[in-house]
Amino acid sequence: MNKKENKEISKSYYTDNGKKVIDFLIGFFGSYIVYTIFSFIAGLILPLTDGLFSYGFEEYSIALPFLFMMTIIIIFICSIWFAFKTKRRFIAFGIITALSLPLLAFGACFTIFGVLSNF
Repeated sequence: MNKKENKEISKSYYTDNGKKVIDFLIGFFGSYIVYTIFSFIAGLILPLTDGLFSYGFEEYSIALPFLFMMTIIIIFICSIWFAFKTKRRFIAFGIITALSLPLLAFGACFTIFGVLSNF
């Protein structure tokens, strides 16, 4: 499939701006919903593993939360890739925006507090 056919498929799905907005909102709020569900599951599983660490598995006490974090990152990367592959790029844009918005807010707060601390 060449680029012209890809654009035609994408244009045939996005016939109006309403579909673009809906896809963007699906990606934006869907990523927060997926993160919340996954964090809830991790919050249920991680306390149950405390018994393992008292029986000689102390080296895995750091690895398990890191594994959950890496799983979330892999899920988001795969969902962005899948959204672009299925020509619903506004879902991918929503996911990317949802992931970058907290970083932008943190940077803005860090800058404001840094400037205010100089006075």
